[in-house]
Parts: sequence; structure tokens; C-alpha cells
Amino acid sequence: GGPELQILTARAGLPLIVSLLDGRFDLDPRAPLTVQADVDSEIAQFWPYVPLPDHSLSGRLKLAAALSGSMAEPNLEGTVQLADGRYEHLQFGTLLQNIRLDGRLDQRGVHITEIAADDGGKGTVTGTAEIEIATRPPLAYRATLAMRDMAVTRMDELQLFGDIDLSLAGDDRKAAINGEVRVNRGEVDLAVALPPSVPQLEVDNLHQPGEPAGSEGQVEPKQEEPESFAAELQVTVEIPGRLFVRGKGLDSEWEGHLDITGPAESPKLVGQLQARRGQLEVIGTTFAIRDSKIIFLGGQPPDPQLDIVGVHTAGDLEVKANLSGTASKTKLTLSSEPQLPQEEILSRIVFGKSQGRLTPYEAVQLAGVAAELTGTTEGFDIMGTFRKILRVDVLR
Repeated sequence: GGPELQILTARAGLPLIVSLLDGRFDLDPRAPLTVQADVDSEIAQFWPYVPLPDHSLSGRLKLAAALSGSMAEPNLEGTVQLADGRYEHLQFGTLLQNIRLDGRLDQRGVHITEIAADDGGKGTVTGTAEIEIATRPPLAYRATLAMRDMAVTRMDELQLFGDIDLSLAGDDRKAAINGEVRVNRGEVDLAVALPPSVPQLEVDNLHQPGEPAGSEGQVEPKQEEPESFAAELQVTVEIPGRLFVRGKGLDSEWEGHLDITGPAESPKLVGQLQARRGQLEVIGTTFAIRDSKIIFLGGQPPDPQLDIVGVHTAGDLEVKANLSGTASKTKLTLSSEPQLPQEEILSRIVFGKSQGRLTPYEAVQLAGVAAELTGTTEGFDIMGTFRKILRVDVLR
């Protein structure tokens, strides 16, 4: 190994039966067996060989193992420790530091009696784990983790802190992850999560360089892929409040319940969030949020349905702005009490005067906004869309 790896001792005594006449070397299954290994290593030097590119792990690994008994009845004993560990999920920003792990070895496998870590703040993690190496299939494991006030994600678009209880069980082909999550606080930044979309054009290149003429469109035989690892989720998420959604004209607090199920690489989200309070900026006017919800129906990728209602009162006129559709394709509808045509509502909100008092230029702008309201808006950016139509500073 390199300078980070120190094998303090590695010795073995094997019971050999040597026959010089026959030229044979055999192991005596009944004779005493002794094998000893002590390792003191930085685990980060092994991590590049682990097929988890979005994960990073470091720390000091100490292993002391002794194999005794006989080949027929071996007896494994030992201890394993990880100190000063640090784990990071590079995509989600999840961080664990001061990781401490203590365990023992025997012929059945590895028994981790203590897992402890923190998130660099108030969050803590504790747990235990078992890895069975004497079963069929050859690797089976189970673990339980308890996280308290843990910084689950630290992304610019999503930050969540919560209490999590997880159980994990599986083998080298599959895993089942069950858990309960309580979100203590969180923030969603729609400006980062839903950036302005860039149209994507699909281009069919019918003839590739070096491809024989007349072979366009022929389908290559599909190579059989090896069986991949599958992790199944069964997680409930409780959000009692303090989940703040901001950006794209929205400033609000939400609560609700979600069920996360299915494959870990493409989970289904089913549940509903309700607005506790908030406001919606539409066309330069502040609307107080009332009776609003976001519904997750389990689609892939998740694209929740919106039913967000904002109310604005000006004198004797009450205007309701309703955002409907999905998070990726949003539609805005205006209504009022007393009932007025949509163009008249827009005129009073945008220009502060009735439609009959608009200048010709303002009337053209109003027509553009009214036409936009009959369609949908990409990515929840109502304000940005109207600013492009009006091309003035009326929307502040």
C-alpha cells in the first residue's frame, strides 16, 4: 500500500500435510489453524474502487482479525473501528462528520454495535448494523439509523432539516429502505429549482459517418445488460409546517403528508401539501394565499398539480388569482367580486384604471396579457412572462 496504509501484522500458520514421495501438499482439516491480520488505514484510498460516484467517504479504519480453530471448524474473532470519519453526498449536499463506528467480527459476519456522527451543526446520527457473510446469497445486511434535527439536504434549491428513522435490509442484489421522516423546517427556492427553460430540439441524424449507405434507421441488436442493484423505498414524510416555498412571485409556508415508494432511482411521490399562509405577487399586485394546495399524484418525474388561490382587495373589488395546472405548465386565471370581464380586472390591476381609460398603447399591452392568460406558462414564472409581454416597468 501507500503511505496511508499500514499493515502492522499479517501472519498465518496453515496445517499442511506434505508427501515428498507423492509430490502432494494437502491441508489437514483437523489440525489447528492460526491467521492474524491487523490493518490501520485511511479508508479514502479504497473509496475510488467503490461504484458510488456521488458519494465521498474518508476516515481512519482499524481492523484486528484472528482466525483460529481448524479448517473444518474455523473460528473468527476481531474488532473493527472507524474514527474521524466524514461522508458527503455530492449532489444533495448531505454531510456527516465526526463519524465513529465500533464493531466486532465473528464467523457469522460483522456486527456494528455503535454508529455515531453529526452534520456539522445540531444534527446527530446514531445507529447499528449487521453484515452477514456466511449466508446465501453471499452478502446480507441490515441497519437502523436515527437522525435528529439532521440537515438532510443543503442544495441551493432545497434545504431540509428533520428527524428521520430508517431501517435498511438487503443483499448484494436488492435492498428495502423503510422509514419515517418529520420535516422540522425547510426552504424551497423556486428561482433555482425552476430556472427559465431552454427549448430542446430533437434532431434525427439519418446517416452517421462511416455508416454504410442504406443502413439508416436500422436498429442495433440490444446487448443484454447485467442484473442491476435495486433499492425499494417505503418512506412516509410528515410536514407539520415551517416548509417555506419562495421565488417566482411566491412567498409561502406549507404543511402536509407525502408517501415515497418504489425504486430509489425513480420514486413515486403521493400526497398533498396545504398552504398555512403566504402571498403571491401577480402583475405587480400582492395576493394573500387562501385555501391552496399542491397535490402529488405519483407521476414520473414528479410534476405536482397546483391549486393556488390568492385574494386581493381594492376598494369594493375583490380579485382572485388562481394558479392551476402543474409545476412545469402553470395557468393563471383571474376572477372578481363583483364579477367583471377578465380584461377589465387586468386593466385595474396592471394600470390602476378601467379599460375604457387606457391609451391605445396600453390597450395593446393589455390584449397581450389577456391572450397569455388563455394559455399556460412554462415553469411557474408568471411574473417573468408578463414582464416580457408588457416590456415596461409597470410590474414592480
